[in-house]
Amino acid sequence: MLTAQVKKVINCCIPVTNVKESAEWYVKHLGCRYEGEIREGDTFLRLSSGPDLNLLKVDETVQWKLNGFVIPIIHIHTDDANALHQYLKLNGVSVEDVVDHSWIGYSFAMYDPDGNKILIWQANDLLDS
Repeated sequence: MLTAQVKKVINCCIPVTNVKESAEWYVKHLGCRYEGEIREGDTFLRLSSGPDLNLLKVDETVQWKLNGFVIPIIHIHTDDANALHQYLKLNGVSVEDVVDHSWIGYSFAMYDPDGNKILIWQANDLLDS
């Protein structure tokens, strides 16, 4: 019988082909804080809350698909999807249109320099409480 309790996700690994360029991109566009290089090809970033991000050097990235739909590598919460979408678009980031999910909230997809799909989510106030 399991006696230890699994508590939460503390780290997400994101495959990238250029760690330095990707770290700069995540800092500039998502407001991550650069914490440093753990070892060559492994950089540690921190968001304002939630799991930390490790950018890991790979030879090539792969986008996973289900019925033609590219599966996001990570979902990130924001308090204003429309404002973030506008900022990213004005700064040349590849973004899809904002989707209004009615009473649930808003979302849109964006892509990092390696084509990793990131889903940005703004939950409705009713879901945040």
